[in-house]
Amino acid sequence: GDLLNSSNLVCAIGFDRDGEFFATAGVNKKIKIFECDSIIKDGRDIHYPVVELASRSKLSGISWNSYIKSQIASSNFEGVV
Repeated sequence: GDLLNSSNLVCAIGFDRDGEFFATAGVNKKIKIFECDSIIKDGRDIHYPVVELASRSKLSGISWNSYIKSQIASSNFEGVV
């Protein structure tokens, strides 16, 4: 895919409570979770997520649960959380 394509637009980014992972969400209707250390230490231009979750709608926001590390919330442009 084209990295400059508007369908890859990231609308939100969030970090987990320990700074081990971060997630992106956007108009491609996906939440992509990346490992922070692999991004920082690896000199590659392209990185792949460790997990990818699909949504039915374009995503506008994302937030990790600060108490339960494995939970993440998202919101979409239709106002659904």
